[in-house]
Amino acid sequence: MVKKIKIGKLQINFSNRLFYTLIVIGVLAVVGVGVYAYNSGGPASVVGHSAEELDLSGGVDGVAVFNDGIKTDNIVLKTKVIEIGDWNMVSSFGSGVDHGLGVNYFKIRSIDVIIRDDANTRIYPILLGDSVELTKGGSIGDTTSNRILISRFTGGFFENSNFDSEEYDDPYNRGWITITYEA
Repeated sequence: MVKKIKIGKLQINFSNRLFYTLIVIGVLAVVGVGVYAYNSGGPASVVGHSAEELDLSGGVDGVAVFNDGIKTDNIVLKTKVIEIGDWNMVSSFGSGVDHGLGVNYFKIRSIDVIIRDDANTRIYPILLGDSVELTKGGSIGDTTSNRILISRFTGGFFENSNFDSEEYDDPYNRGWITITYEA
């Protein structure tokens, strides 16, 4: 039998054997490219492309997860977000929060603290600095091998009834500490 393919006024005649042979070759080519991209020459335990093989210069739409951190200037940085937990800022001057980095705490490169009010309608940073505006609320204190100490200032911004509750939508969480550290 002969397969006839007609495109406009052009007519091509193929024998069935040649026609199906071309289809099989096309399918094998597509599968071969797919398998190469799937493993990319790595070990069988690695599926797809490694991070080094990806070009992300055009940006990423959606969520990107980098388990080993982000490398910049030959330093790999990781970020950790920790809940502060229960802290009545009127009755208690400060709070110590476990960071979980252990002896690697000296690799911390930045610490940011966000405090939320009792109504859960606003968040406020605790900042480091010398100006009255920056230091009127509280401070990030010592960081040890197991804890980060944060405190509010006596008579400061956080010592009022907007920050004295111990019950929130997320049980007993006053805010968050974000740590950036070397991996």
